[in-house]
Amino acid sequence: MTGLNLHDIAGNALAFVNPWQDMVFTKKTVVWSENSRTPNVTETSITVQGKLQPANLQTLAELGYNLKEYQYWRVYLNLDATQIDSIKQLGSDTFICGGLKYRITDKMDWIQNGFREAYCYVDEEVSNDGK
Repeated sequence: MTGLNLHDIAGNALAFVNPWQDMVFTKKTVVWSENSRTPNVTETSITVQGKLQPANLQTLAELGYNLKEYQYWRVYLNLDATQIDSIKQLGSDTFICGGLKYRITDKMDWIQNGFREAYCYVDEEVSNDGK
């Protein structure tokens, strides 16, 4: 089933108001070996273009969010099916954008249109190298 991806149409036209930003989704995997006292840490990253905007407080309240804990954001990703599958397979629930690490709390897939929307909050500030 395919539908109309309005964000794909309007996203570039509104980029001067809310520009596309690099969002780096990362997953760390730790594997211990019998012959070593230190684990092997493997880090896999995927960088995609997306947009952030403050989330609607009324919608958050209807979804049952505690609005006193965090300031929530909506993140929009406009990707092809392969990129969406890559992020899904990676299984990352955090991403880095503009020196801040965001944690995803809820997501809505529109896979047939290549559009994904998620709610997130700022988890921590990170340095320029992502650590």
